[in-house]
Amino acid sequence: MPAKNIPLFPVQPGGHAFKDPSDDCTEDDEIKFLLPHQPSIKILQEVAKRVNMPFEKVKTNMDRYANTSGGTIPIILDETLKTNEFENGDLLLFAAVGAGWTWGTALYKW
Repeated sequence: MPAKNIPLFPVQPGGHAFKDPSDDCTEDDEIKFLLPHQPSIKILQEVAKRVNMPFEKVKTNMDRYANTSGGTIPIILDETLKTNEFENGDLLLFAAVGAGWTWGTALYKW
């Protein structure tokens, strides 16, 4: 892959970190928020578009901290929890990409 395409890897067809969340839900379930690793706002906007999720459901704090690397998801989870934005039973989708072309997702019922 050309180096210029590496930043877009998470949203390319071969980048499986972010996929349609409905693949892991019954039709009655709804994802409350996507709490992702935050490499860039552009990537997060493209991810939301590709999984048909309103960007308002993508939690981000890049405007305050930029890319906090491995701390991103715990920080945004803590901030979201402290503002009482979700409640028991809500589905939260966590997704991250990392060095070495690694990725992971988790769908969690709070």
